[in-house]
Amino acid sequence: MEDWNYRVVKRIWNHKYLHEPKQLFDICEVYYDKNGDIDYMTDSLITEESLDDLRKTLHRMLESLDKPVIDEENNE
Repeated sequence: MEDWNYRVVKRIWNHKYLHEPKQLFDICEVYYDKNGDIDYMTDSLITEESLDDLRKTLHRMLESLDKPVIDEENNE
């Protein structure tokens, strides 16, 4: 079944200025083909250093839905 969903993706970030590779957790949208295989994955929507941090960020994002919307046009 072809379908989209959100998934947590663990990535290892290597950078010349890091003393050692860093593990990061991303939430990405993933598309599965008719065989159930991953066909496409978006860039990260959220990135944190742990699953707990990821959970906290998502909680704060949900809380934002109960706050007034910021009109970007009026906040230049």
